[in-house]
Amino acid sequence: MVKLITKILRSDTGKAVIVALDHGLQYGILEGFENPRLTLLKVLNGEPDGVRISEGFLYHFYEELTRNPNLKKIITPDVYDVSITNGETRGIMQDQLFSVSEVVRLGGDAFDAFLILGRKDPLLLEKNMKYLARIIEEAHNFGVPVLIEPLPSEFAEKGIRLALELGADGIECPYISDMKRFASIVENSPIPILIAGGAKKDPKEVFQMVKEAQDAGAKGVIFGRNIWQHENPAGMIKGVKEVVHNKASIEKALEILQKQI
Repeated sequence: MVKLITKILRSDTGKAVIVALDHGLQYGILEGFENPRLTLLKVLNGEPDGVRISEGFLYHFYEELTRNPNLKKIITPDVYDVSITNGETRGIMQDQLFSVSEVVRLGGDAFDAFLILGRKDPLLLEKNMKYLARIIEEAHNFGVPVLIEPLPSEFAEKGIRLALELGADGIECPYISDMKRFASIVENSPIPILIAGGAKKDPKEVFQMVKEAQDAGAKGVIFGRNIWQHENPAGMIKGVKEVVHNKASIEKALEILQKQI
């Protein structure tokens, strides 16, 4: 049986460099992402293997996103946020926003959903797991792969195992600087792991993170702020791609970044 995850990984390397552009669902407007179309065009100029976006983003920028037939469109079907009332945290809100059938109709290639662990109310995890099981079943009926992003990182091992048991095709895992721990996570996971980048970092630190993760067996990255908050998003993408697909050194990636400026 051909694994569905191969639909979003490059056939020659079995890896992918995906740029996350779904931050508006959770944060609204962020620095470097004030103009969604302009940011998208800067990202596409770097020729990523895919983008992580919302259904609405795909709907509004369909023309731009379908010019390159090889660009994979990974849809975030849910949203999570910390609900705050009068300055007091009331808990983490999470729910499904987009239907599988509508995303498939628009040409979405995969889903990437959240698994939130560590919440005090066990019913929230129950609801989360039932929702994930449902969306995985629906997506698989259309032949569409589903990635799961377990959060926070201290529960990575448990989250990845739960994702496996639910039938996930891949994992978006927060970057874990303890390489011994991360290598063990990758080794014990029968499904591919791509790392998330988190908050913006210095380019050298980003490339170091990418190289360490690939050396440990990761199958690529899903980066957002470390791409489009940089003054040269296309250069960052090309540098990351060189490390992921061609096993380039950090110095080579930095050289590529400088050439793009």
